[in-house]
Amino acid sequence: MPLDLRNIFNEEGSAFVLEDDVDLSSVRMWGKHPFSQPIHVKAEAVNRAGVVTLTLSASVVLALTCDRCLAAFQRQFSPCFQHTVVRRLYGEDDGTFVVAEDGLVDGGELFSADLQLELPSKI
Repeated sequence: MPLDLRNIFNEEGSAFVLEDDVDLSSVRMWGKHPFSQPIHVKAEAVNRAGVVTLTLSASVVLALTCDRCLAAFQRQFSPCFQHTVVRRLYGEDDGTFVVAEDGLVDGGELFSADLQLELPSKI
């Protein structure tokens, strides 16, 4: 899900919305593949006062197995992640910002990393 933010960076007050499917069926967690179907992700980018904010949201159905009884079940999960995107940093990168020097961001990769960090460690 490539996101071209060049126009957003150049024009204060500009915004765009992009929706696309992200396939995470190859992701393996807890010894299984919890994402059995593509995830429909909505990306919104807004330039407010020269600061670009990227919001990624989705509705995810997880195919899980209970850690106690080993029963298979599905759970609906609606994550929403927000990032501040900059063209360059003038200091150390502490992970606070997403750096897009060329104005391009891989929204699918960013969403995948956010989602995997958000999931519980025990099911």
